[in-house]
Amino acid sequence: MVLAKSQSCLAFVNQLGYVLILLCLTRQVISTVPASDSDNNDASSVAMEKDDNEQIEPFVATNEWQEIKPGQAIPRGLHVKMDINNGGKWAKLMDENSDEDRNALAQIPSNKNEELKDSSESGNVPKYRIDELKKALKNFKQENKNSLKPDDEQAKKSFRSLDELKEAFDQLDLQQETDVEVMKRLVATLTDAKSSIEAKYVALQDLEYYVHQIDNANDLVTFGGFDIVHNTLNDTDVTLREEAAHVIGSAMQSNPKVQIKAIESGVLSKLLFMLSSQHEPMTVRKKCIYALSAMLRHFPLAQIKFAEHGGFAVLLELFSQQNMRQLQIKAIRLLNDITVERNNAKAATDDPQIVERRKQYNRVPMQRLINELGWCDAISSLLTSQSHSERETVLDAMKNMHGYCASNFQTQNVTVLLKTLKEEYKQLSDEERKEGEADGYFKLLFDISDSVLATCKLNSSSKDEL
Repeated sequence: MVLAKSQSCLAFVNQLGYVLILLCLTRQVISTVPASDSDNNDASSVAMEKDDNEQIEPFVATNEWQEIKPGQAIPRGLHVKMDINNGGKWAKLMDENSDEDRNALAQIPSNKNEELKDSSESGNVPKYRIDELKKALKNFKQENKNSLKPDDEQAKKSFRSLDELKEAFDQLDLQQETDVEVMKRLVATLTDAKSSIEAKYVALQDLEYYVHQIDNANDLVTFGGFDIVHNTLNDTDVTLREEAAHVIGSAMQSNPKVQIKAIESGVLSKLLFMLSSQHEPMTVRKKCIYALSAMLRHFPLAQIKFAEHGGFAVLLELFSQQNMRQLQIKAIRLLNDITVERNNAKAATDDPQIVERRKQYNRVPMQRLINELGWCDAISSLLTSQSHSERETVLDAMKNMHGYCASNFQTQNVTVLLKTLKEEYKQLSDEERKEGEADGYFKLLFDISDSVLATCKLNSSSKDEL
């Protein structure tokens, strides 16, 4: 009996031991397993496994970065950063009024139908469902438009309707004028007795701008505007006569229709009369030469009429008048251009137009006119000019007109002047070359003077041999 009781007691003790051991093991396992945050989101990190004898200190967050020890749990709502390269994590309290919390991840409840709390109540960043964000973006444009829409009555007072704007634009009369309409309006200003001299002068200036185009110049002739400008050459005001000659010259440039109209309407004789009159100021006479040049260049018929009206003699009279150097240079340029045209027409060719033009050029006895009128001596007399540009004009004319003036250009006085100019431009061209300009302006003048001098010597030697 006693033995049986002893055995039962021993069995009870063994069972009790097993229970105690099981309780100890259960306690140890529970202390190492972290709390689950899937339901209530209370824990924000997972503790690492540690030895039984090691005690982990709680993490106390501050405004300074602190390293998170392995296995150390941290409260939620902290600012956490990680070192990906070297490992390790740090945490600190979120800064107040900082933009960093705006980029934090918002916690979304697992139940999508759950009502989200206002951010002001939760103290965290605003929380929105994805369907709410899509709806807000979809209606954003319309809501913004409605929020800015003013009151209807106030809008009517502040803005005009489309019909009112159209009516206002119609009243402005913004219809664009064509070039012909503009020229007709400008010509009407010239014929209006109420127009002031200043208004007429401005109208002529504007008209000169338009007639540079060939079509506009032809239209000016078509609607009768050219005749009105021609009549303005007889105006008592100097500025109007000057600008009228300017308009006529611009309209005739490379325009046979206007050139023929000018000859038929008597513009040629009027320009020659104004150019020969010493009562006309220098500005008016300059414009007359400009208009004559535009009429004569590349138009043999005009050159024939020019010779018949004594135009070459009128130009030569400028050399006998005082203070006419500018007009004299312009006259030499015009005569030189006519000579170059005739020399180019002498080239052998079968082109019917050039052949016909050559016949027309031959109707003007240039050789006789230049020699009998004394053009050769008049041209060479300007070699004494102190202006390099004037010397260039004279030398170029002597080179091209040497066939007409060979005997005059071979005189001793002319030869001495040419040698003097050659030496002067030789020195000036050498100075240019030292400064790095191998083909400068003075080199050009040296070549022209040397060419003219060589041509004179060649003709002189040929004459001596004969």
